Amino acid sequence: LAKLLVPTVKMETSIESRNQFSYVVDEIVKSIQDRGWEAFKWGNRNQSDYSHPITYGVPFLSRLLNMPKIGLSGDHYCPKVLSYSLANGVRMVISLGKLEDSIFQMGCGQSGHPLSPHYRDLHKVWSTEEYLPFLPGEPKQTLTIYPEQ
Repeated sequence: LAKLLVPTVKMETSIESRNQFSYVVDEIVKSIQDRGWEAFKWGNRNQSDYSHPITYGVPFLSRLLNMPKIGLSGDHYCPKVLSYSLANGVRMVISLGKLEDSIFQMGCGQSGHPLSPHYRDLHKVWSTEEYLPFLPGEPKQTLTIYPEQ
């Protein structure tokens, strides 16, 4: 066991490397003192970003088309995938034997039309980590289409 604890590479601890380490620690401490711990919360760096592709070329449409950015937990390597460039749009837990117990979340809304009340209505549910029943309940709205006479 003692043989495993002996380093195989000799580490040099020069004055220069100790000075560099001290400088980095001092800068971190200074940043925390200047900005406070709140500035270093994971959600400040890790935010949902549902931006409509057209807003990259036409930025003044961002308020109409993009979802609000919300700081959330998650990472690339966990079930709740989320980073500055990646998020899961739909989360589902399906119980094939008991579909009535199945749940889901959707990152935006059910409509693709930005003027619809259902364009962003599920975003808040998705960001607060609430789940909705997977099976539809009683209809709240209906749309009847009649063929042209």
